[in-house]
Amino acid sequence: MHILENREYTGCLVNFKTEKPSYKVKHSIENPIEKQAIFENHHEPIIDRQTWERVQELRKQRKRPNRYDEVGLFSGLLFCGDCGSVMYQQRYQTEKRKQDCYICGSYKKRTADCTAHFIRTDYLTAGVIENLRRVTSYAARTKPGL
Repeated sequence: MHILENREYTGCLVNFKTEKPSYKVKHSIENPIEKQAIFENHHEPIIDRQTWERVQELRKQRKRPNRYDEVGLFSGLLFCGDCGSVMYQQRYQTEKRKQDCYICGSYKKRTADCTAHFIRTDYLTAGVIENLRRVTSYAARTKPGL
């Protein structure tokens, strides 16, 4: 993430990224971009500006393509009920069938003590469709004037 957000790769020199609130404090805090001094075309760029800006746009999006170059229907919308981590799309494929599911991100990356919370995509889709049918039928029944 740090490499993808690093402006220096575009040939810019960025000064005053961080500051210390006091000489007594050991840690630094990040300065907002307005307080930073950015000097364009300071050195030869490693990556062109358009590519870097495209990466920043893609990183802002909640939905990103997976390794199969597909965007999951529920990507960026599901979170683990216990730890609150994002749930990632995962595919299990055998000779007989292919199955997609969403799995807890902290369990997958082993960053926190969370169990293997997962839900199959077909069950999730069926549940959402059933809920939408109930809501729309209720709205159709209670609509005044009809």
